[in-house]
Amino acid sequence: MAAYAYKARNQSGELFTGKIKAASRREAAHEIRAKGLWVASLRELEPVPTSKAKSRKSFLSAQPSRLEVVLFCRQLAVLLSAGLPVHKALQALCQPNGKGAYQQLLGRLLEEVTQGKPLHEAMNGFPKVFSARIVSMVKAGEAAGALDILFLRLADFLEKSFAAQEKLKSVLLYPLILAVTTLLALLGITVFILPTFASLLTDFRAELPLPTKLLLELSVILQQHGLVVTVLIGFFVLAVVIAWHQPAVRYYLDAWQLRIPLYGRLVCYAEWQILLGTLAVLLANGICLHEALKLLPAATHNHYLQAVISSTCSAVERGQLLGAVWYQCDAFPEVLREMVMAGDMSGELEGMLAKGAELCAVIAENESARLQSLAEPVAIFVVGGLVFFFALSVLLPLLGMMEALS
Repeated sequence: MAAYAYKARNQSGELFTGKIKAASRREAAHEIRAKGLWVASLRELEPVPTSKAKSRKSFLSAQPSRLEVVLFCRQLAVLLSAGLPVHKALQALCQPNGKGAYQQLLGRLLEEVTQGKPLHEAMNGFPKVFSARIVSMVKAGEAAGALDILFLRLADFLEKSFAAQEKLKSVLLYPLILAVTTLLALLGITVFILPTFASLLTDFRAELPLPTKLLLELSVILQQHGLVVTVLIGFFVLAVVIAWHQPAVRYYLDAWQLRIPLYGRLVCYAEWQILLGTLAVLLANGICLHEALKLLPAATHNHYLQAVISSTCSAVERGQLLGAVWYQCDAFPEVLREMVMAGDMSGELEGMLAKGAELCAVIAENESARLQSLAEPVAIFVVGGLVFFFALSVLLPLLGMMEALS
């Protein structure tokens, strides 16, 4: 119902003003006349900001956590697999008088889906919550009519990714604290302690060791050109950020990323797990191969793999077999090439792609565990090396002074 402000007069000519709510302008005028008044003016008031606007404002200030996004995918996968349509599933997740960023997100999604938007378009309105990869996978699931399966795969991937990242954070927490403490100690030694030692050693005409000379040079630079160094570091960070958002630069960086020992294998198999799993679901739901390949590039953040998928789509449209194209692709894991070739030859490409995705998941999990087991000792080794370097820079001049005194 809309709100109207009116001015009206009675039979004696007295002026009355007020507000009234009605379904339409005619109904508002009819209700005013029913009070024995004659309408002089009637105008519709601007709507007061509703809970939708308020929730939008509060939603901008607080975002759901990554764990809540994983929970959303898992819950929606269960409800969709039970046969509920999307709007009913979202309605089941919304709690009456629910508070918090997560419940506000669910309310906004339900509102936009109820208005007729596809789910992927509604999710695309929240880029800080749902990445382009998630949105593209949901779009592919809607196109294939297999949204429940896509959400199930997406939830599995996000859960494993979240657990791996949290475990890696826990492993690196102690070395990180140690590294920060060490760097602060380095600055303190470089700026305050070593210059005093240097003047004493100069009086004794002692030769400064190489570690001490390096730290003294660093001290001079920081004391005399600290502002310039800070500005240069700021410009360097800004240049890196700008370059990172350039597609041509990202293409080469992402290609190089796949070749990093240990970490590159993890990224490669994790990306191909999503790509092969998504492609298998699309084919299983009746989408032809070249159309499925057109939907696939957005399922990965890696620009190099996006180019690989796009070129694969062009090759398939020219009549080449998928297995033959990927067999010659360096970015495609060698262990999967024979599987895709066999799927092409036997007509069971969909099944082989699904098995390939499962194999990628196992290998990615093993690589993640290996990387996590190596992260802590490597970090401690690096920090230990810095501590040893600092100790040498202080102890060696002391030993030199003792020898000079003796």
